[in-house]
Amino acid sequence: MITPPHPYEVEGVGEDMLPDNVHLRVIDDAVRVSDGEAFLMARRLVKEEGLCVGPSSALALVGALKWARSHQSDKARRILVLFPDHGRAYLSKAFNQQWLKEKGYWSEDS
Repeated sequence: MITPPHPYEVEGVGEDMLPDNVHLRVIDDAVRVSDGEAFLMARRLVKEEGLCVGPSSALALVGALKWARSHQSDKARRILVLFPDHGRAYLSKAFNQQWLKEKGYWSEDS
């Protein structure tokens, strides 16, 4: 189910309008990803994989992983995830532990 766009902390996501090139009738499925999931995945990718990507890239990966888990019984598939941004521009946000704490996305277990 696709819900109307709404504000997100992840820049470029959940804008208050849909561009003309978005044709909802051709979308078969969608997965909801929270800001917190995206920010924590961005940090995880740096720590575990050495990939410094931005929150929207991490959001794309979380969405792909959620979708894959929900379709495990389907035939084997390959999933391509494009990372549209670099994490360098988000040092004061996604990679700032204090900012994440203030927003409620970080705990000592994160």
